[in-house]
Amino acid sequence: MVVQQLVKAGFIAAQETRREGLRPERTTYALTPEGRAELRDWLRELVEEPRHEHPHFVVALSLIGALPPDDVVTLLHNRNRHLGEQRAEITELIESAKGCSNCHMNFSGLANRIATAISRSRRTRATGPAALDLRPRVPPVADPL
Repeated sequence: MVVQQLVKAGFIAAQETRREGLRPERTTYALTPEGRAELRDWLRELVEEPRHEHPHFVVALSLIGALPPDDVVTLLHNRNRHLGEQRAEITELIESAKGCSNCHMNFSGLANRIATAISRSRRTRATGPAALDLRPRVPPVADPL
């Protein structure tokens, strides 16, 4: 079904159909120029835009060889910039929540963990979810409600 959708979209085209012995026919497909352009656009998006879904970036890295090296460098720099913007937004939100008297969470401790993670990620140039390790160092306190 997926193969037919890719053919219908013009991303792949049948190259050869053959049968060996009593086995069923086997069709070999190849990327069309449109398919190659779509693959590269998709990979550029996966590499450049940070997302919460961890597998996207891992998939992009596994296929990154399909992009020209200069594009990869630019996309990774853009990704790093996006992650920096996200870190700044998170820090700002936490700072604004510190005055919340009804909150059931220790925002001060979370802010310290975020600051430590940001500092560590800058030193190691880490990117992606591992750069902001926000896991609590102690088990969370049960919600009193």
